[in-house]
Amino acid sequence: MALGDKRRAEAIRATRQEAGAQETIKRTIINRTSQRKRKARPQKERYNFSLRVNEREALADLTEILDEKSDSEVLGKLIMRAYKAACDPEFNSQQTDIFDFL
Repeated sequence: MALGDKRRAEAIRATRQEAGAQETIKRTIINRTSQRKRKARPQKERYNFSLRVNEREALADLTEILDEKSDSEVLGKLIMRAYKAACDPEFNSQQTDIFDFL
């Protein structure tokens, strides 16, 4: 083996070792950033759901209608009540609950 070949082989080996060292450094940096855990978001407190008086009355009316009539009659009545509630100027101006008008 000639002297130039040895030097060339050593230079190649040295650059490979440097590249390997740089590569391992890069890998460890990437691994450290990926292992950091983000803090979990705090859970929202859940409250008990309760209906307002008007909503309770509207639901009571609905259950009465459902017991007495057939499905098509109930659907027709509900559509008419919803239409009347939507056409009411007070509902449109204040954007209140539709339960108040049913």
